[in-house]
Amino acid sequence: MDVKSAFNNVSRGHLVGRMMELGVESDLVRWTKSFVSSRTVRLVLNGQEGGDHEVDAGIPQGSPVSPILFTVYISGLFGYVEERVPGVKAPSFVGDVAWTTEGQTEDGISETLEQGSRVGRSKGGHV
Repeated sequence: MDVKSAFNNVSRGHLVGRMMELGVESDLVRWTKSFVSSRTVRLVLNGQEGGDHEVDAGIPQGSPVSPILFTVYISGLFGYVEERVPGVKAPSFVGDVAWTTEGQTEDGISETLEQGSRVGRSKGGHV
């Protein structure tokens, strides 16, 4: 399951809320909130610079902390799927989640993995 535009679509509110749910230290939560707030982007086309535009979602790409924050952000997805589809596990790397399972037949394994993927997609942006 590929999480489209992973870093660009992170909701600040959900990220901060998820960190609090996980019991992350309040200083780190405040730092993260600051890190993902008051961000701007400036486009350059054919050498012409545009003005600054506020970015109200996402986490900065290129920062070493961004993959960690994204993993925290989607961490609720793993338990959600694993609770609803017995036998499914979800190893992941940044925006790619791989559902894994074991079984007796290829058809049974395929059906379980498809169910895990459907449940994950149904959770959508509310991970």
